Amino acid sequence: MDKNIDVYIRRLIELDSRAVELKRERDAEISELEMRGENELKGLDEELEEAVIKAKQRLDEIIEAGRLQVKEMEEAVNLKIDKLQSHFENFKEDAARDIWKQLLAIER
Repeated sequence: MDKNIDVYIRRLIELDSRAVELKRERDAEISELEMRGENELKGLDEELEEAVIKAKQRLDEIIEAGRLQVKEMEEAVNLKIDKLQSHFENFKEDAARDIWKQLLAIER
């Protein structure tokens, strides 16, 4: 009977040692998985930061292109306005001259 108890105790010790070993392996795997997860999150954060920077740069480029377009359009509109004003002034002068000539012709 003592022999059975010794075998039983040895077997319990072996099982306990195996359980401790498996727990260490599990803890190591969990730590590794946590580390991988953290690294993946860091990588995603970096990619997100880069995407934000690129998006901001692209937005700035679009805004600047829009400003240039508006400036060009303003210049074109102002040029047309100047031409129209000049044309209208010439028209007024021609009309005034014609009216003046007609008045002179009537007076003669």
